[in-house]
Amino acid sequence: KQITEHRLPSSFDYHRMPAPWIQIKLLKVLSTLGTADQKASEAMYEVLYDVLRRADTGINIGYAIIYECVRTITTIYPNLPLLE
Repeated sequence: KQITEHRLPSSFDYHRMPAPWIQIKLLKVLSTLGTADQKASEAMYEVLYDVLRRADTGINIGYAIIYECVRTITTIYPNLPLLE
């Protein structure tokens, strides 16, 4: 959440995207933690929604973050609003 809110120094930005590689790694960690764990997955829904909403779709790294979000959403305990 801190990354998407631009709380890191601007030196971590890549094409206006805050720390995209860190975001992708963290999404992979969330995916592993949320697998078959409803309580952990429910704690992730807000963060995943926020990352999806803030991802810039005009650049390739934005698409990479969206892809990783979708992968994470499909791996964790299901949430219909996030899938739509």
